[in-house]
Amino acid sequence: MGPQAADLMAKMDHERGRLLQALEGVDADLAAQRAEGSEGWTSIQDAMKHVGSAEASMLVVAERTLAGTYKPIADFDINRYNARQVEKRASQTWEETLAELHAARAASLAALAQMSDEQLAVPAHHPTWGETDIGGFFRIIAIHDSLHRKDVEMLREALGKAVSPS
Repeated sequence: MGPQAADLMAKMDHERGRLLQALEGVDADLAAQRAEGSEGWTSIQDAMKHVGSAEASMLVVAERTLAGTYKPIADFDINRYNARQVEKRASQTWEETLAELHAARAASLAALAQMSDEQLAVPAHHPTWGETDIGGFFRIIAIHDSLHRKDVEMLREALGKAVSPS
């Protein structure tokens, strides 16, 4: 593993730690509660279903790009795709959602640990963020955790279960 991979892992670990801290004390009942009128995801569980599925999807695109088999979808709609991925997970329990979140991260870190700095520099295309490189996918994963940590915090606030300051 090169220095760039180590740096990306540190960023991913940092942001995931912050996300998990925001999830502390969230049980199945709180995770499933809806904060109607909220922007974006209306439940913590749906937000986490999205985070886990999106990370797994980004890893697939990165791996296919490295293998030379990735083909962008011309009329790709990120909102439709994300909603469909959450719909597919409608029957997931909170424990299953968390397990998928952890499994996606473990797969990302395992893949990243095997990548050289040269592989991380391979040009790539993210369906929403545009032109980047393979390392960019892992930076996006870290940023994505940060964005959805804020969703968790806002949803907890809307549900009257704000995160306790540490």
